[in-house]
Amino acid sequence: MLLYWDAVSCQKKGDLIRVCENSLIYFEGVVPDNLRTAVTKGSKYEAVLNESFACFAEHNSMTVLPARTYKPHDKSLVEGAVKLVYKTIFTKLDKRIFYHLSSLNAAIRVALEIHNNTPMYKREYSRRGQFEEIEPDVLQDLNPIRYELKEQAQLTVWKNGYIRLGVDTHYYSVPYKYIGKTVKVLYSSQSVEVYYRHELIAQHVRNRRKYRYTTNTSY
Repeated sequence: MLLYWDAVSCQKKGDLIRVCENSLIYFEGVVPDNLRTAVTKGSKYEAVLNESFACFAEHNSMTVLPARTYKPHDKSLVEGAVKLVYKTIFTKLDKRIFYHLSSLNAAIRVALEIHNNTPMYKREYSRRGQFEEIEPDVLQDLNPIRYELKEQAQLTVWKNGYIRLGVDTHYYSVPYKYIGKTVKVLYSSQSVEVYYRHELIAQHVRNRRKYRYTTNTSY
C-alpha cells in the first residue's frame, strides 16, 4: 500500500481537508479515516459527515465511506500504515529540530519517497511499483481546481442593510428587502457569499479591514 504523510499544526477541519486534498493529488484517490474532524456522527451503517468535508468530497466527485465505529478490522490497513510511518519515517526525523511546518513537510517528503520506493519485505517490488502497476487504470481524474474551504455563519441583516462578519469585524451590504432576515453566510479566504433560503442574494470580495464597510451599489 502506497503511503502519504503530512504534518499539520492541529486537527481542525481546514487542516484535515488540506491534507486529504494533498493526498488526492499524491495518490489520485484516497479513503479517509473515521476522524472526528470529518465525521459529525458515527454510525454502525452510515456515518454522517460534517458539511465542510461533504462539500470537499462533492468537489472531487468522491464518495466517502468512513470506517465503522468499534470495528477494528475495518481500519487494519490504516493502523498498520501508521505503525510503518513511525518505524520508517518518524524515527529518521525525531532528533531533528524544525522551525517551520513547511521545512518539516519537505523532510517528510524525502523520507516518504525513500519508503515508498524501497522494495517491500520479501518482495521484489516497492509500494510505488505496485501502485503504478495496479491503480492508475481505476482512478478518475481529479478536479483541476483546488478546493477552497468555506466557513459559515447565520447572521441577521441590520436595519442599515448590512451584515457584520464577526471574524473580521467587517460589514457587507445586502439588498434592503432582506433587512431583519436571518441569512446564511459562506466565506472563504477570498470571498463572502450571502444566501437566503438557499438563494444567493449578495457576493463580495472578502475584506479583513476592521470596522469598514463593503458596499455593492447595484442593489
